[in-house]
Amino acid sequence: MRRTALAKVIDHLRGHVDRIDVLYICSNAEIARQNINRLNVTDRADFSLASRITLLPTVVHELEKNDLNFISFTPGTSFNLGSTMGRAEERALLHHLLREPWDLGNRKAPLNVLQGGASPQRFRSRVATFTYDNTIDPTLQESFRKALNRRIETERAEGRTDIWSRFDELCKRFSRSNAKLPGSEQSKRTRVIGELRGLLATSCIEALEPDLIILDEFQRFKHLLDGTDAASELAKGLFE
Repeated sequence: MRRTALAKVIDHLRGHVDRIDVLYICSNAEIARQNINRLNVTDRADFSLASRITLLPTVVHELEKNDLNFISFTPGTSFNLGSTMGRAEERALLHHLLREPWDLGNRKAPLNVLQGGASPQRFRSRVATFTYDNTIDPTLQESFRKALNRRIETERAEGRTDIWSRFDELCKRFSRSNAKLPGSEQSKRTRVIGELRGLLATSCIEALEPDLIILDEFQRFKHLLDGTDAASELAKGLFE
């Protein structure tokens, strides 16, 4: 999409919606940075907000300040969540979102589980200062809590071990920050954290209502439109 075309779309939307949110999805972060500069139809230096879907609860308040927002995602970091533990910032956010519903308090074991590959000291510091550096949107926080409860109810109804029980079991395994556990236990932690990130992304997507979605270089990710895995379901939920 050219800048002039984008400007025409925005002019058309003005007066129809209170706030215009343009979602830009590009397969490559470097290409995205170059093209976003070309698409800037404002005089703002902070025209684009580059983020991950899972970090949306910390940036929603920034969107509410403007009548036009340009939000940039890459599929690799926003849709393919189940097989990785993500960034420490995401896991620190998860700790704050889980603190009340799962009564994490200041217990060390949940911190040990969520620290992933980060050092214990650095992750604990990140969690301790997270709400000083970030504002967590209460609406998205509540959406995540409801999604979490629905997941637990569904898993129990189907006779499966629910995600809270699996997380609680991991806390017992990771009672020490330097616990040396076999690869199978590490894989379980990765899987549970990946599922939590997926739930957070799903609840954020439900709250995100873009007025325009631009797909750039997306032929490299055509499987997201045709696939049936968790990443494809996330992408389809956003597009629909």
